[in-house]
Amino acid sequence: MSKVFDPANFGKIAKEIVENVESNAVFRENREAFLRTAISRAYYSAFLLVREKMRLEVGIVSKSPEVHREVMDWVYKKFGEKKYQMLLNLRFMRNDADYELEKSVDINDAKLAVELFRRIVGNLDSA
Repeated sequence: MSKVFDPANFGKIAKEIVENVESNAVFRENREAFLRTAISRAYYSAFLLVREKMRLEVGIVSKSPEVHREVMDWVYKKFGEKKYQMLLNLRFMRNDADYELEKSVDINDAKLAVELFRRIVGNLDSA
């Protein structure tokens, strides 16, 4: 029997990359790839943690590509405009990091993604 993966670990990886990208030789050599990875992992950590919170409260959650929109709508209803905007901004950042190869990504983008992740998941249980 396998243990269920904790999506908070993606957030930990994003934070680890941001904190070590300048000092770690492997990270430095592939700097932009790691920064893009940090942004992507920050989004997916927040998204999956929110999705699991939604699943616990409303039951079955779709696994279709529309689940991102469903989660966003639920966040808006449950937590309001501010948290919704944070998750939406993080999603846009993730889309750019994963798909917009002509756009450069720097450490400030990755730091912002980690901060948005922290703020999004920081008080999920208090609402």
